[in-house]
Amino acid sequence: MLRARSPEECHLYMGLHPCTCGAERFAWQRHYLIPGAEQTSVYEGECPGCGEAREFRFAVPDTLAPPFTFGGDEPSQVLDPYQFLTRYHLTTRVVPSDPAVLPESQRARYYAELRTGIAALREVLKFIPADAAAMPADAFTSEAGRAAFEADPEQFARERLEGLLDSHQETLAAYQAAVRGTTPGQSPASS
Repeated sequence: MLRARSPEECHLYMGLHPCTCGAERFAWQRHYLIPGAEQTSVYEGECPGCGEAREFRFAVPDTLAPPFTFGGDEPSQVLDPYQFLTRYHLTTRVVPSDPAVLPESQRARYYAELRTGIAALREVLKFIPADAAAMPADAFTSEAGRAAFEADPEQFARERLEGLLDSHQETLAAYQAAVRGTTPGQSPASS
């Protein structure tokens, strides 16, 4: 059985595994938990393309991961670094660097997207052993991941990934302030 660490990781996994008919979107209609020695999270629904019944089952922890995370300290067992890096790129590319360009009603949504993208980037780093500077080739379980690593292993280097994380801190602070109605560096109580 697939072992996921959070509902967010389950959702990302399902989104990356299209139906055999080729339909990429899976909007599950039913979700339930089966208690037991290993709690099982079950997602069921029909494929929007062919109508075929689809089901995903994941062994999940009893306690939920904190918001805007995909799991604990250990790397994913169902997704590889490339899949998380792709999620990061897709998310952060649509988020404007300045929340002021957005209508106030959309800032919270884009802030959440940014936080999710950054969480995905943090997941990539979990695949690099603590004493290593580079991603091991065996961390990649998807065909696309192995091909991406082979083509450009430097995109998975610790220094580069940490640099990407650092580059988002100012944008993250700007969104946090915009959502809370403060300016960056100002606490909500002093506004």
